[in-house]
Amino acid sequence: MIRIIAGNPMIMRSMAQSVPAAGSYAPITILIYQFDGDVFVCYDSLASLLAVYDSTEAWQIAKDLDKKVIGLIESAVR
Repeated sequence: MIRIIAGNPMIMRSMAQSVPAAGSYAPITILIYQFDGDVFVCYDSLASLLAVYDSTEAWQIAKDLDKKVIGLIESAVR
């Protein structure tokens, strides 16, 4: 099992300006593990975690970050 912890303080700061609780989700975690011979990659969408705070600004920033992270994961698994 490999746990990748990554983050950009500037992105988190911009989310935390409208939703201070967003800081509790930083940095992000990507988990890579093998189970029954298959390899899995897990990432909790930041936009889904921030949706409960009802801040369009923070949600959009999180959504853009999710797009970048998922693109990176997809590139890595090819």
